[in-house]
Amino acid sequence: MLLRSPRRRGRATEARTPIESLATEARQRTPRRIAGALVAGALVVAPVALTDDRASAARSDASVFAYGSAGFYGSPQPDPYPALVGVAALPNSNGYWLARADGGVYHYGEARYYGSMSGRSIKAPISGIAATPSGKGYWLFGWNGSVYHFGDAGHFGSASAIDLDSPIVAMAATPTGRGYWLVSAAGGVYRYGDAGHFGSVRALDHTGNVTGIAATASGRGYWMATTTGGVFSFGDATFHGSLASFPLPRPVVGIARTPAGGGYWVATADGRAFAFGDAVDLGEPLGGIGFDRQAIDFAAPSIGGQGYWFLAQQLPADFTLLGPGASGARVVQLQQRLLALGYWVTVDGQYGSVTQQAVYAFQKYERLARTGSISVGTSNRLARARRPVPRSASGDLIELDKARQIIFIVRGGRTHFVFNTSTGNDRPYVADGQLSIANTPTGRFSIIRQIDGLRISRLGELWRPKYWTPGGIAFHGSRSIPPYPASHGCSRLSYPAIDYIWATNLMPLGSPVWSY
Repeated sequence: MLLRSPRRRGRATEARTPIESLATEARQRTPRRIAGALVAGALVVAPVALTDDRASAARSDASVFAYGSAGFYGSPQPDPYPALVGVAALPNSNGYWLARADGGVYHYGEARYYGSMSGRSIKAPISGIAATPSGKGYWLFGWNGSVYHFGDAGHFGSASAIDLDSPIVAMAATPTGRGYWLVSAAGGVYRYGDAGHFGSVRALDHTGNVTGIAATASGRGYWMATTTGGVFSFGDATFHGSLASFPLPRPVVGIARTPAGGGYWVATADGRAFAFGDAVDLGEPLGGIGFDRQAIDFAAPSIGGQGYWFLAQQLPADFTLLGPGASGARVVQLQQRLLALGYWVTVDGQYGSVTQQAVYAFQKYERLARTGSISVGTSNRLARARRPVPRSASGDLIELDKARQIIFIVRGGRTHFVFNTSTGNDRPYVADGQLSIANTPTGRFSIIRQIDGLRISRLGELWRPKYWTPGGIAFHGSRSIPPYPASHGCSRLSYPAIDYIWATNLMPLGSPVWSY
């Protein structure tokens, strides 16, 4: 049902089958916060965990991060058990539960342990955990719609016998605790007990999978969030804004309403919580969970104060954080860091070929995988890296490190700039009927001549070449500078790099060249 108010929409479910509606996403509004500092608010992390009936942690390195009035009471430590999948809040903010994929449950603070599925047969992995309004029980729900109840959590039905369109990804309890909604990734909503039908996302033209649901304080409506930042409101849920029109580097992982019910937070996988309505901005958590972690779930207390928890897991070292096509504040920070270390790059907030070339150069010097993207491993190395050191202890010269495939511009024995390059691949080739080897010579040379423009040679195009051997080996601009040796012998640079070298006279005639 499409309501008249531009801030409200309808959506929900039906007892054992999903109910679709013709609602549309409510009008988007600007969020209070998008991106900012790398300093988190009131967060604390510690490896202290209370346990369920089996163990004290999860296999992956997971941590809980607390903000605002949400207290921190412990995080798990690595052990042989399956990974964590969800966090549920004690209503008064004095504790929380964590759920494992195999149904194990961990409790912290005042949250009590009421049981788990650990060691018992389950038909599908657990998707998450939801607490009862009293805080004296909880439900575990599986990918297939199974529902397991503990403490004062009642069983009102499940979707396990339904041919689901996609896995169940979220659950919300009614204010009475005598019902709940299950939501699938495709937007289907399934209601049980006293949970009312208000509409679903499935019938709407939306992008991204549904990732979270938050019920209103009255239980006569709810909000749903998608991975791409869309927020949909149904029943008496008031729309306060969404992230659908903002480019997000990482997907949305959850939505939670404020205790007063006049707003909500939308949380993303990089540890940011965007405040809408009466939700309070608790400080930019980006960087608080660390660039090497990813938030997998988000929860907020339902009474008293304003705060929330992130459950975050360690990312593998090869997980890509930033790459070509990215833009924004994080790219600016990357570019500034590279430039501060001496890797030539322009600071424009766009992750284009120039930034990729600088990342190649950094990865080559640090002997990392040459991906041209910022992975967790590259990010961690960037954080503690120092300015590259040339072989020369004194003097002004150009060093060509063939092993690393980089060029040093040395001034006074110190690295002034580092450029990515691609040299001879040492393979045979034939030109004008003559067999040659694509080799870049080593030794001491100097810039002996140059051409300020395009030269077409028998081996291809050379843009603004600076020759340093009588045989025609040069530093020159090229359309292709892969992260490995690929030339006929010259040292290739990107067009922007050679243009900058000419503009700043970094390789004047007579400059010494040391190739090794």
